[in-house]
Amino acid sequence: MTPYIKGKTDTPVTDPNPSKRKSISKEEYSEGLEKVMMSFGSSRAKKAWSAAKRNHIDSLRLEETLAPAVSHIETEMDKTMNELDDVPEQAVQTNPYLPVCNTDAATPDEVYLLNDLISTEEMKLLKSTATSLIEGKTTLAGTLVKEEERSQFLLTNFSMASSSTVRPVELVSMLLYCDYLITLYKSSPKTVQQFGLQKCSSIPHFMHSSLLDKFTEGGGGGRAGAKGAQCSFSSKMKDKVMSYLFAIALRFSGYTLNSSVLQKDLQISSNKVMSMFRVLGCSVSLDKSVSSGLKQYNITLKVPPVFPTSNRKKRKL
Repeated sequence: MTPYIKGKTDTPVTDPNPSKRKSISKEEYSEGLEKVMMSFGSSRAKKAWSAAKRNHIDSLRLEETLAPAVSHIETEMDKTMNELDDVPEQAVQTNPYLPVCNTDAATPDEVYLLNDLISTEEMKLLKSTATSLIEGKTTLAGTLVKEEERSQFLLTNFSMASSSTVRPVELVSMLLYCDYLITLYKSSPKTVQQFGLQKCSSIPHFMHSSLLDKFTEGGGGGRAGAKGAQCSFSSKMKDKVMSYLFAIALRFSGYTLNSSVLQKDLQISSNKVMSMFRVLGCSVSLDKSVSSGLKQYNITLKVPPVFPTSNRKKRKL
């Protein structure tokens, strides 16, 4: 003990050789603290210390046990993600209201495949009707439906398509399908919900089931209108009809078309037309040759398609 000397200021005592002090490791400190705790700690403190130590040891053992399994899971996840990266983007349906799109397409035909727009079963039925029309066994006006109930898109293009030297049956089939989609789009949701397509005289009965399955919710199989089998034709489903219609119309027209006829058939605004074609990856430009009347736009499908958003997975209607 240092004696007190009046008038002398206390100074801290320092270690003359700090470099020779022994350093204590974390483990040694923990062991020392445990000895002190077990020697002088209360019973509650001793129990708490023992529990904490036991939990720490158990967690270390658990980590050692799980390490191989976690490593295996991480390896498998990396493998799975690499496999997913190799899946073509067109194989992933990113929006249920838009047709499947191949963003890596090298040609316009590869952007929206025909069998993704019109199923094999639908095309088989369409080709049967198209063949009868081309061979003159039936006409657009006559036993099938009144001509004035047909869309202008069908009427203005039928002669060219039916006389084409390249795939006339396929061209007429696409025209017929577009005509059915235009009729469906113009149908009121309430009518479709109550009667299905029974009120759509321009759509043959053999197409009812497939169209209801594809473009309505809850009323497939042509059963709409029956008790307990009502279907929903929501605004999103109407947009889906339009997206498929425009994709097929682009294919039919050689991927460049004027929007005026479709706009008149659907009775919608030019903004709606432009928005949908842009969502499909098309460039849209105003037709300046038309000085008055309805604004007309020239539509061209870009290859590769260019969408309003940078990420196709987030493209919206």
